Amino acid sequence: MSAVFEPVASPRAGHWMLTDVCLAAALAFAFFVAHDALLGLNLMQSGLKHLVGVAMACACTLCVVGDGIVRGRGRPAIAGLRLAWLPLALLALLIIAGSLYARTQLDIQNTFLIVGLYTAIGFGFVLVLRGHNTLRIVGWVLALAAVFGVLVAAETLGARLANPHVRDTVIHEREFIVVPLLYPILFVWRAPRLLRAAAFVLILGGTVAALKNTPTLVLALTLLMIGWRLRSVIPSTNNSVKRALVLYLLFLALLALAVAYGLYVSQVRDVTPVGNVDFRQHQYRVAWQEFLASPLIGTLFTGSTGIYFDLWVDPVLGAGALPTHSDVLDFLRAGGLLAGALWALPLVWVWSRSIAVLWRAGRRDAWTRELDLLAWLLLASVGSVVVYTFNPLLAKTALATLVWVFFALLTAMSYFIAPARSRP
Repeated sequence: MSAVFEPVASPRAGHWMLTDVCLAAALAFAFFVAHDALLGLNLMQSGLKHLVGVAMACACTLCVVGDGIVRGRGRPAIAGLRLAWLPLALLALLIIAGSLYARTQLDIQNTFLIVGLYTAIGFGFVLVLRGHNTLRIVGWVLALAAVFGVLVAAETLGARLANPHVRDTVIHEREFIVVPLLYPILFVWRAPRLLRAAAFVLILGGTVAALKNTPTLVLALTLLMIGWRLRSVIPSTNNSVKRALVLYLLFLALLALAVAYGLYVSQVRDVTPVGNVDFRQHQYRVAWQEFLASPLIGTLFTGSTGIYFDLWVDPVLGAGALPTHSDVLDFLRAGGLLAGALWALPLVWVWSRSIAVLWRAGRRDAWTRELDLLAWLLLASVGSVVVYTFNPLLAKTALATLVWVFFALLTAMSYFIAPARSRP
């Protein structure tokens, strides 16, 4: 028994409809704003950043309404998909309600409203997903992510080569989109080998050139997945030899990563960002103390997003209340264990389902393109959590949209891929 993708056939699967165009355009716009440095426009700091949510909400609404008009009551929802996302929908409502109360009643303007709104938009994207369109949407996102990733990696690598002392690069906070692309380049893309090799080297080089901790962590996860996946593509009739060879290649890859990181620490760390350890320790300590003060429900998101920092004046943000730099700690300090559970339960459930599907397929060497897409989405989703555990990602509109798009698609794929029926 293997795992296969079983989409519901669409009567117009080969035709682009208006809803398809709108949804694809909204996704493309989210990627465009997420790479705001491409044209030097700095869109993430402009009022245009909110158009990402407007565009995505309008496109999702149009898709749902159009599906209902064309097919009467519309296609049935995917079993379990909305249920898996229900805790996140409740979390979004909790955040929005608390933030609106803080703004209207407590005159607090720095609230968690954007976090709540874009989590809700992620749930709206879930409502669009059906058996007939999910695989196609995954293909759109992969194509857009590929263009995005190559551009980001090229700019990051170019910045480091032009100035070895550069303090920051554009891959920062975008590594969850860029680095996992190494996996589909090897196992999904149907392109000439030379093109795939060039893209692989470029993205790997951009990741190393970032000289930051979070890209390194996401790269380690990606290399582990690649090493595990190689079991099914190494030509060998002897399973023990195959396993030994894969383990050896994986050991070499991780050794190379460890050596590169050692060189970074010993040779160039003095001219690159060190993660603002003192700043983060202060912010994390205060956030944890706030959580302990009300561990069950926190402030129900009626407080400010910032934490007052007075160890020194930040050259960019100045003095005063600064972001925690951990969305996970923000969930705990502002919503207590209630918010933490609403956030963590869907992630653990969907990740567990996905890993179980991949594990069963891996044990039988029964891999399909859809399973490789599932593995890529899993890497992107786990990578996003790695990134927003140490960075304020979920309040940045375009990046927050993409975080929830990846998780929504992972959820749908984990429910669509089912054990194949026995064949005679």
